[in-house]
Amino acid sequence: MPANRPSLDSSLVFGRALISSSGYCMMSDKGSLPDTPHQRHYTWPWFVLGAVVTAIVLAVLWMSKEIERTRRIRDLNAPVPQSGPGAPGGPRQ
Repeated sequence: MPANRPSLDSSLVFGRALISSSGYCMMSDKGSLPDTPHQRHYTWPWFVLGAVVTAIVLAVLWMSKEIERTRRIRDLNAPVPQSGPGAPGGPRQ
């Protein structure tokens, strides 16, 4: 067996790193840890965030319109205040 190859009985090779059975990661031939792959950038969370923000904005707008409509209907159905004892529509005696 050549001297520069590790024994295959107790070690695994991943890329340029050698992980032995004792759990240690040996350095690559450049003397540094192996390069980690770039993290994947997902786009679907941005669509979900956009949908949630849009739903919140629409709910606030809808509720403000409904509150205004309820106030308008309540004001139309409110009894007319009496202006004095001789006013028409006052209580009959």
